[in-house]
Order: sequence, then C-alpha cells, then structure tokens
Amino acid sequence: MEKYIKSLSKALVILTVIFFLSFFGGANADKIGMPNFVFQVCVFNANALMFVIPFAFVVIFGIGMTALFKKVLNNTSRMVVKKVEGKFPVLWFIVSFVCFILYFMFVNVLFALPEA
Repeated sequence: MEKYIKSLSKALVILTVIFFLSFFGGANADKIGMPNFVFQVCVFNANALMFVIPFAFVVIFGIGMTALFKKVLNNTSRMVVKKVEGKFPVLWFIVSFVCFILYFMFVNVLFALPEA
C-alpha cells in the first residue's frame, strides 16, 4: 500500500500543478496571445481537474489511513512502531495533503468572487 500512496501522491502533485497552469493560462489568454484551441484545452483541463483532484485526494487519504491504522494496530510495541514509521511514506502523504489544501483554498476563493 505504501507504493500506492507514493505514486498517487506524485500524481496528485502533478495534477495540481497542471490545474494551476491551465487555470492561469486560460485566465490570461488574451494577454499572452494564446490561440483559441489552446485556450479551450486549458479551460477544459481546469474544469476537469477541478473534479478529479478531490477524488484523487480522497483515494490517497483512504489508502494512507487504512495502511497506517493496520500497521499501528498490528504492532503493539514501540520499537516495532518506530520501524514501521520509516517505511510509511509520511512525506508524500503530507505533500498530497498540502496540495489539496492549496487547491481547496483556491477553489473556495474562486467561487466566492462575484461574477465579472
């Protein structure tokens, strides 16, 4: 399960970067002289990723919590738990959480803005 967390977290980071690039690319299409086709691709990507990113995070969070609880419940001694912490990809789990928080804050601010 740890390898799934690591690979899905990397995918979530990439999806988040693509989301921000697509959104800001589409929002500034007139200023940078973007062709209409590229603008449509950016808008489609941003809209699609707005729904894909939360599902990807829920999957990562579910797998991560399941793996962590299984390891903690199966291992009762402190020494074994410390060894387990070394194998669990905590860094990637935290990175995926931070990416989702940034995405969530951005989308909430975006929806709170009045229509132009």
